[in-house]
Amino acid sequence: MGKLKKILLSVGWFGVFLVYTSANRSPANGYELAVYQATPLLFWVGLGVALLTTLCTVLYYRGKTQKMGIIIGILAIFAFASLPYLRSYFYYGAFDTVNHLGTVVDFLGGYMGIDVVMYPGLHLYASAISLLLGFEPRLSLLLIVGICIGIFVLSVPLVTRFLTQDPEIQATSWVTALLLMPIMGVRIPRFEATPTLIALMFVPICFLSVLLYFNNRRYANRIVVLFTFSALVLFHPQQAVVFISGLFLFTSYIFFRDHIHTSSIRPNQLASITLLSSVILALWLSNQRGFTSAAAGYLESLFTSPSASGATPQSSSVEAVGLTLFQIYTRTLLVETAAAIVVGVVVVAFLVPQIRPTVPVDNRTFTLTVSMFIPAGFFFVIFLAIGSQSQFLRYVSYLLVFGTIVLPIGLHWSIGGVFPSQISVILITIVLVFGLFATIPALHPSPFVFQSNQQLTEGQMSGYEKTFEHQMDGTSITALHTSVFRHRNALYGKAASERGLHGMTPVMEAIKPLNNHRSYWRNSYVHPHFNDQDLPNGVERNTYVVVTDSDYQERVGLYGGLTFTKDDFQYLDRDPRINKPISNGDAEIYYVHSSY
Repeated sequence: MGKLKKILLSVGWFGVFLVYTSANRSPANGYELAVYQATPLLFWVGLGVALLTTLCTVLYYRGKTQKMGIIIGILAIFAFASLPYLRSYFYYGAFDTVNHLGTVVDFLGGYMGIDVVMYPGLHLYASAISLLLGFEPRLSLLLIVGICIGIFVLSVPLVTRFLTQDPEIQATSWVTALLLMPIMGVRIPRFEATPTLIALMFVPICFLSVLLYFNNRRYANRIVVLFTFSALVLFHPQQAVVFISGLFLFTSYIFFRDHIHTSSIRPNQLASITLLSSVILALWLSNQRGFTSAAAGYLESLFTSPSASGATPQSSSVEAVGLTLFQIYTRTLLVETAAAIVVGVVVVAFLVPQIRPTVPVDNRTFTLTVSMFIPAGFFFVIFLAIGSQSQFLRYVSYLLVFGTIVLPIGLHWSIGGVFPSQISVILITIVLVFGLFATIPALHPSPFVFQSNQQLTEGQMSGYEKTFEHQMDGTSITALHTSVFRHRNALYGKAASERGLHGMTPVMEAIKPLNNHRSYWRNSYVHPHFNDQDLPNGVERNTYVVVTDSDYQERVGLYGGLTFTKDDFQYLDRDPRINKPISNGDAEIYYVHSSY
């Protein structure tokens, strides 16, 4: 057995070596539509070997061997989440992720204070890395993604230790954490530097601090709770609201159940820590007009908008390229759905005394964990009723954070309660192997899940920069699917761009709507098929159109010409009313002479 352990660990470390060396030696050359295909095969071989080694050493060994297996797993999953950093992407992410880069630029330049941003935690974190390590802001944001994933994988099993002292369940929790169930490959949160991702990955740390306080009521532990909760507020108030709601529910439960009153935690202490945390959240939100206005808008939508609108167009667009929503669902959420069923059944079983499982679980801690599900489930239903997909999926991710914590208990209860110990461990191993290898292909956006890689190349950013430099008064700038103003913010800083610092034109004046009747300049995109190949008649002012290599690969290669065909792109070079003043291979900048 001793020799087998050494061989197993050696193979695992060799897998880690393959992962890092193959990724580091294959920097991206231009835009890559499919990150899985563009990344060397050796990386995926090494990742599979490392994860299998972790699974075997963690489930079947204890002591030093198990700890080494845990380290191998964390290093492997860090590399997987940090592929854009390891493969030297210029930047990774679209839309708001690009905006966050501009905010970090502002923080480092001293042009924006933390009170101006609703969730400055991400930007402070990235600024600190840039100052301490001398990294460019874009690299700091790329690195943060892997760090957050590592924190999540490390903290979830530590929380599970408070739920149960069963060594087999504790061991399983290290593997279930590697499933990264809260990550949505098709929507936020995904492997992008966003406040939502960093907040969700930090929730287990915040919950862990609460459990430390519950088990040891030292004053220092109370300070730790307040500190971690304050950090969660800065990372994203949305997640902090859900977290404090769960803590409030548990506190109320303490007051209204007599048998809880006899526990070692006094109700007034629970109330005080909940009250203090609520005050911190309220003080922060009192100065955040954006949060209150967004909340009011969603509340209004609940009573005015039709339920779950917009499903049909999405279904039609998916089916138009030869896929179905069911295929997308099975590729992205199959493992999460199976885990949700297991977690749901075990939660219900613990709440019903007649069928309560015999798995050794601390009832008080488990009750607290269950209370964290309830507010997230409530908000999920609200946003599902509104039809806000981007919002309700965030609450699904929050539910899956705590689902990851409870899942090992559910696996051992559902499988271990039916089969003998040795057989149940083998079956759990098979389930986890399937879970890992079904999840990994769907975590990064790729054609497999009907998504394009969110890579932003240096050439693309250079194309935008040259366009801003050459822009003349009265002209507009637009793109195919992303708001151009975000790239301007990323280049010069969000505050500098929007407010017009350093002699710059404020972004609202520099980036005008394509048409006079479209007053909302942020969403001025090119009409499909370039206005049916008559673009000059589709814009009411002379306009720069930024067309990137990613646009072409995505619209033609991934979406099969649904909105822009190969001939549409060729049309831009045929129309005599359209010039191409800038071209660098990654970005083509066209100047459209309006017919108006």
